Amino acid sequence: MSDEQLVERLVQQVVARLSPESLWEMTQGCRMVCVEKDADRVRYIVECGAERLGLKAEGASLDQDLARYIDHTLLKPDASAAEIDRLCDEAAEFGFASVCVNPCWVRTARSRLEGSAVQVCTVAGFPLGASVGDVKAFEARRAVYDGATEV
Repeated sequence: MSDEQLVERLVQQVVARLSPESLWEMTQGCRMVCVEKDADRVRYIVECGAERLGLKAEGASLDQDLARYIDHTLLKPDASAAEIDRLCDEAAEFGFASVCVNPCWVRTARSRLEGSAVQVCTVAGFPLGASVGDVKAFEARRAVYDGATEV
């Protein structure tokens, strides 16, 4: 089975658990604030098999039991060191699964999160994914070298 076939099969299984109507209803208005506004809806998504979620907190209140499923993300190209520090501090405070940052911030995030359980995640070929495979592979190797635990 090819990777594409495997992904398609997984998508079909997830969709089979949810009717298109309920999936549509579940995600309406959920522009990165569902965790704060409707924790039950987010718990349902987790119960359906989600292992991770994304959140840009910026002062959001959060049920602590959901935090371990969330990747706290800051991928804007003009992020500052102060914003990365705040992202890491929030992740450690809430107990998020990881912070996801651009590759240039991996060392900063790893250093800031030293001693915490929060993982450092980064991207390769971001934002378009249009890089050739060996370039993405180099980005991934470099990210791991710099301290990323997820790419």
